[in-house]
Amino acid sequence: LPDLKDFWVTKKFFLIGHFTLLLLFVILVFFIFVYRDYTSLPLLPYVIFLGAMASIALFSLYLKKWPLLFRLMITLGALIFVLSDLLIGLIGPDNLSSILVYFVNPTYIIAIFLLQYSALFLLQKKS
Repeated sequence: LPDLKDFWVTKKFFLIGHFTLLLLFVILVFFIFVYRDYTSLPLLPYVIFLGAMASIALFSLYLKKWPLLFRLMITLGALIFVLSDLLIGLIGPDNLSSILVYFVNPTYIIAIFLLQYSALFLLQKKS
């Protein structure tokens, strides 16, 4: 039999590494696409929390005690929400004539729908 302590340590380090890499990726995306000058630095904490939310949603794929459809809806909703905010960052305040403006609301609505419907789905499964 494998040692359960080694399994837990390996799994814990895997999750910590996954979380750290995703946060670093989100910060890198911020500095590549969103950062314009020092006035956009106050957005960095929001971007970090947004990356943490997406990372936690990706963790839900590993939790086998919840239904697969619930886990997929949570993950897709979080990632589409991040995409919606990334589109807002790409457009910026000075580029409202961009074609990307037409994709912000649909991605936001789809993300919120998936996140809310996943909660209703889980409540329906519990009852």
